[in-house]
Amino acid sequence: MTPGEVMQRAREKLGKTQAEAAEALGVSQPTIADWEGDKVHPRSDRIYEIAAWYKVAPTRLLPPPKRKTLLRRELAKFGEAGKAAAASAGQGRRR
Repeated sequence: MTPGEVMQRAREKLGKTQAEAAEALGVSQPTIADWEGDKVHPRSDRIYEIAAWYKVAPTRLLPPPKRKTLLRRELAKFGEAGKAAAASAGQGRRR
């Protein structure tokens, strides 16, 4: 599932509109549409804030190359425990 698909499904599960997401996150509704359509990705410095609003793991909002970079950084920083934590965070709340 792409980051945009994750955001769209999570928003719909929350019963929120794109306009409500935009207001809560301080962006325009077209920006939300672009994120959900995978036309552009949110800036990496906003991923945690956006993930918290959507109630998903931050790694689920990263494009695949950035996700791999994050996992490598966590491994380098925290060793095997970091790798396990980053991998489990990447699993999100799949059901």
